[in-house]
Amino acid sequence: MGHPEELFWLAGYLEADGSFLITKQKRHGKEYRYIWIRVGTTDKDTAIKAADIMKVSKVLGPYGPYKNKGYPGKLPRYDVNVQGAKAAEIMMSIYKYMGMRRRQQIDTCLLQWKNGSEN
Repeated sequence: MGHPEELFWLAGYLEADGSFLITKQKRHGKEYRYIWIRVGTTDKDTAIKAADIMKVSKVLGPYGPYKNKGYPGKLPRYDVNVQGAKAAEIMMSIYKYMGMRRRQQIDTCLLQWKNGSEN
């Protein structure tokens, strides 16, 4: 990760708008666990900044605007996703700056990921 200021910015952004996730898939009788971070925004410049700090090469979108799913539907959305070891590294790097609820989410993700397997 880059400069401390970037890490502080990213931690605050993910605290407010990020998701820390673990997903499971079965393939050929074996379960795989995938750890990832997702963040979405209607501000393209913010998505680009988050992607740059997390060293993600692609910002997804624009998507929408969606008017029928509870969103105001005025602006398109941009997503940034990172998974695997890179997501785990980011989670560990920002952990000490996160609130209790986010720390619990990160703990759950890292524990399940470490105890499972990933492609």
